[in-house]
Amino acid sequence: MDLNSLKRGTLFAQVKEPAEIPAHAYVPEDETGGIELGLKIKAQTLEGFAIEASIIFAKVAEDIQNGNLDALPNFMEFKKFQKIVESFETVIKAVALNEAQKYPKAQLSEMGLSVCETGDRPDYSQDEVFCDLEKQLNARKKLLDLAFKGKTAVVYENSGELVEPPKVKSFSTTYLRFAEKK
Repeated sequence: MDLNSLKRGTLFAQVKEPAEIPAHAYVPEDETGGIELGLKIKAQTLEGFAIEASIIFAKVAEDIQNGNLDALPNFMEFKKFQKIVESFETVIKAVALNEAQKYPKAQLSEMGLSVCETGDRPDYSQDEVFCDLEKQLNARKKLLDLAFKGKTAVVYENSGELVEPPKVKSFSTTYLRFAEKK
């Protein structure tokens, strides 16, 4: 798809001023202002919007997989949209929790919700034995990391022990990280 042929617009156009929207990152609008995918946001409720957005996201994902849309600009816009949703969640989370505590557990369960509590966590740093063991463990971990990074056995100076590099617990993965420019 030719990036120069795209017009400004998508569901993000309502959130940002058009001057802030990079032209290459958006699905073009049709003459009625809807998304060229043949879909328009008509929802009046958050539930309706979620349904319509999931349809749009599915269509965009399909078009990216088929090579009809560029992946990187749409990935960046999806991450921006995700941040908008997360900020909305932050705003309503405390109020929603307070409201949820008024409902019986069974009714919340029917809605797919439950009120959870993390529980108190003890402060082990006040125990001398724990702190000494933690220091020993961290020293051992540094030694194992040194052997692992060098991919060869190392000698522990204090005892003369030969420390073999540990095996891989989980293999490295490659991913794309998004950091919005300020």
